[in-house]
Amino acid sequence: MENEILNLLSSNKKAISIDYICNELDYSKKDILDALEKLENNFSVIKNKKGNYIFLEHTSFRKGRYYYDRRNNGKVVVSSSKDNNTYYDVLDKKDAIDGDYVLVNLQSKEKRGPLFAEIKKVLTRDIDRIKGEVYSKNNKLYIKPISKKYKDLNIELLNDAKIGSKVLVSLPNQTTNNYLGSFVKYINEYFEDLDSISIANDYGFDDKFTNATLKQVNAIPLNVRDIDLIGRVDLRNKNIFTIDCSDTKDMDDAISCEILPNGNYSIGVHIADVSYYVPLGSHIDQDAYQRGTSLYLTNKVFPMLPVELSNGICSLNPNVDRLAVSCIMEIDSLGNIKNYNIFKSVINSKKKMNYDEVNNLLNGKNYDISYAPYFEVLSNLNNLATKLKQNRMNDYALDFNKNEAKFVTDEFNNVTDIVFRNNDKAENLIEEFMVLTNEVVDRHLTLNGYPCIHRIHEGPLLNKLEDFFKFLNFVNLNYDKHSPMECCNFRKYFQDLQKFISKNDLDNSFYSSNLIRTLSKAKYSTENAGHYALSKEYYCHFTSPIRRYPDLVVHRLLDLCMKNEVDNDLFNKLSDIAYNSSLKEVDAKNAQRNDFYLKSFDYLERHIGDNFNGMITDIDRYGFNVILDNMINGRVYVNDVSNSCVLSNDNLTLFDVINGETYCVGDYLSLRVKDVNRSKKRINFDINNKMYDKNKSKVLK
Repeated sequence: MENEILNLLSSNKKAISIDYICNELDYSKKDILDALEKLENNFSVIKNKKGNYIFLEHTSFRKGRYYYDRRNNGKVVVSSSKDNNTYYDVLDKKDAIDGDYVLVNLQSKEKRGPLFAEIKKVLTRDIDRIKGEVYSKNNKLYIKPISKKYKDLNIELLNDAKIGSKVLVSLPNQTTNNYLGSFVKYINEYFEDLDSISIANDYGFDDKFTNATLKQVNAIPLNVRDIDLIGRVDLRNKNIFTIDCSDTKDMDDAISCEILPNGNYSIGVHIADVSYYVPLGSHIDQDAYQRGTSLYLTNKVFPMLPVELSNGICSLNPNVDRLAVSCIMEIDSLGNIKNYNIFKSVINSKKKMNYDEVNNLLNGKNYDISYAPYFEVLSNLNNLATKLKQNRMNDYALDFNKNEAKFVTDEFNNVTDIVFRNNDKAENLIEEFMVLTNEVVDRHLTLNGYPCIHRIHEGPLLNKLEDFFKFLNFVNLNYDKHSPMECCNFRKYFQDLQKFISKNDLDNSFYSSNLIRTLSKAKYSTENAGHYALSKEYYCHFTSPIRRYPDLVVHRLLDLCMKNEVDNDLFNKLSDIAYNSSLKEVDAKNAQRNDFYLKSFDYLERHIGDNFNGMITDIDRYGFNVILDNMINGRVYVNDVSNSCVLSNDNLTLFDVINGETYCVGDYLSLRVKDVNRSKKRINFDINNKMYDKNKSKVLK
């Protein structure tokens, strides 16, 4: 009955009376009033002062999800079919916190001006546990949340707890900001990395899931059952395996390779069928949507899905049956796709491989003997992956092979070392086949008339390229083959610039990092703009549904495509999902950046007085920032250099007018760790001597 009432109201632009509704529908007036009351309570319809009813979307009111960025600028994402814009600025968030589902009134400050959202009511809030520090006020105990996301909440503690301790608190289900919380447990500070937890919480990530989610997880079987195999292709006898980091526990992609009678390759990319276990709109799905992505910090993983799924039934662990979506591609020796097929499958991975051992095998080094039976198949995969990458480079794709620094910690979360990882043959092998599969899936959905959440990346920005060229000239790294305009307008010229930078880059990838900043940021969108860096017309994220929400949604769209079905409810949510996923991706990167920064403190606190080499990255009148060869950033203050320094007009050089010394962006220095101040978030260096000037042409004694 409620759907019939909604259909009636949506077809009438003006408010209609109860009598009109009763005449149109064959139900009693009492039943209709009861149904209208339910629709009023969930704000699907509005009752005006005259007692007439109108469909919500025929008014200025909307329902949507509230978000805020790190500067507390609020936005509401509206999934209404009536609105062309998907989000609106919020001028007053009132009691709303990040992630709340809210009722808003769309208004404009002036006639025909841009609309903004005035929050009228918080409809639902998905929060049942929170971490915080116990403090006392007026002889009562309260909780100060660790996460800044919950800073507006006033939480009184019902139970007794030690003042100053870190605790986990259970909260009642409500939408007001004054809570009475119940003590759950103390957070063990000896074993838990509270810095990582605090950083993650600040950006909306948590390792705890709602009780409703955990209840649903407990109902999911631990093993694949016979009933789960209905309609699936049985690939359990195929030689399928995974290649990941040695410590990876959430394995969502596996691969296989056979040589066909015609000499072509049959490449299988098998992706965990997460959507089978996580229905749209379920509590697990809602938690995954809020997270948007798994967050990987130095000492802790904050998974998008509960570990029972991410490390268990959804992970393509070896020697156990797992449900998958398989993309089998016939590829010739030139890297051309001749045919493909996408279908639901059941697989049984024969081996969990790691990048290091595969690289040893492919590079002719000593490797684990258990890999020997896979020598031929890995060699074939490597040869084809090399060809696929060469084809992308011929299409003017970009190849930023940056060093990645990773902190090594002991059992007590103390940083003991920094190690570096570069992509080698094994990493490139997996990357190329995942890129290819993502392209095939996006093209398949699009050409079959289905929507998709595309992974788009638009080209460089001219003003940023012009600034970058000025910077290159300043550091005497002159590139004069093509102008900024040519590099902006022609992909092949930008690729040539990128190759020039990579060839002349430093170990800390500083020049490549600056060139990357001239490009637009990659994001998720329902509008396909192609992927500039990969040189792909069609591209989405499909191959990591355990750790990325857009991949999970693309799986659902692909499932609809396989069944030739339509889900308008899902289709209408895609813009909201794309926008939220892009936001959460940025949050995850910012959290990782802050985690790296704090771990830098841990590392350098043990190296006070030690010497490191680093380069000046930017300058102001108070000093200059430096990046060490190990990727750690710090600062040299001008007072520690000289009291007679003057900053140039272009902010690229400090002149010591008495001693005649100059310090320029691009200069390479020997530095000594002077001070690490965790409370002020500062790492200070003294200068031992300048090793190279900005043109890198000679060592200065």
